[in-house]
Amino acid sequence: MRLITSPTAVHVAVWQELYFRWYALTEMTIRMTFDTTTDGFEVGAAPVGDKALSMEDRHAQWQNLTLFLSAFGAACTREPHDPSGLTKIIPPMIIPDGCRVLRDPSELLTNFLTDIVNMLVHDSLQVRDIAREALSNEASPRLYGRIIKQLDEYVGSTTDTGDIVFTPYSVIRMVTDDANVNTPVLAVFLDQVT
Repeated sequence: MRLITSPTAVHVAVWQELYFRWYALTEMTIRMTFDTTTDGFEVGAAPVGDKALSMEDRHAQWQNLTLFLSAFGAACTREPHDPSGLTKIIPPMIIPDGCRVLRDPSELLTNFLTDIVNMLVHDSLQVRDIAREALSNEASPRLYGRIIKQLDEYVGSTTDTGDIVFTPYSVIRMVTDDANVNTPVLAVFLDQVT
């Protein structure tokens, strides 16, 4: 999956559906807005997601989806984007309404990578480790340029915060500072961005 070369509309639809599930789990698990999401129709709050899952189960699902979306992110690099591409492959009557017209996968991928890069400085060590893993070992090689761009934008928007100075080297070090870094993959990553 990490090395997919010719993504189809089906790949984009799968990635898109899982992205929306990941986003909901992120709200419930990482941002802890389980009971405080406004439903948009009434004044007040509406629960997000399934309350039947334990916090451990939600976190495990969030981790799996995070790593999967990072590995399968090449599905979003398909050019040109055809919003109705799925209906050309599958009869429209059996496609769920939300998938009949696909959103721009590039925009969703950018949002995903921005969220993951922001999680590199999250309060929770476990969240930081998962974000680091998603941006390094698990990332599709076709995403390396976009990851560097997101890291560069993050570093550019961050200034000296007291004792910590964010530089491109320190951010890349945060991503790769792990005993389980796949060195050949890291070499390809660095070769593609230099």
